[in-house]
Formats: sequence, C-alpha cells, structure tokens
Amino acid sequence: MPGRELVTERDVLALPAGSQLVLGPGRIATPAALDAAFLRGIRVVRQEAGAGAPPRVTDADLLQRLRSQDGTFVVVVREGRLTISRIGPGGPEPFAAD
Repeated sequence: MPGRELVTERDVLALPAGSQLVLGPGRIATPAALDAAFLRGIRVVRQEAGAGAPPRVTDADLLQRLRSQDGTFVVVVREGRLTISRIGPGGPEPFAAD
C-alpha cells in the first residue's frame, strides 16, 4: 500500500479516550481499529481528498509555524515522512505534513 498509512488497533488504543481519529484518502483503519475507536468513544472523521488535510510545509516554514502557536503537538515520523497534529479540545487535529 504505497503512499498510505494504516491505523491499527494499537494506534487507536494509544489515543486518549474521547478524542478524534481522522481518516482520509492516504490514511485507512483496520476493522479492529474502528471497533476500538467505537468502544473508547473516539470519533472517526473521514475526509475527502484535499478537505482539511494538513498543509505541506518546508522545514523552515514548519519551525516558524510551530513557534508562532502555543499548544501541544504530536509528531509522527514514518518511512521518513513527517506528520504533525495539534492536540485540541476534541483530540488530535491535522497541523502539517511533509
């Protein structure tokens, strides 16, 4: 599955109960992950291509953007690709990706 991220049950169990799991064209979840989300009260949000996707940024832009906003951020690096989510009141929200 090149270019896709698979969300597993283990990934969902690592999320805070009651948070949000965002799925889109490049991010899919296993049936076990969706079951775990339901049981833990995690809202699953499905996005269309380009709708609400985190903006792509350069390293310099990213650092400047992070410094300009207070908050708690989660950084995930998989296969050399970086995804940053900001922890909001409803759980993780897309912030940036490269």
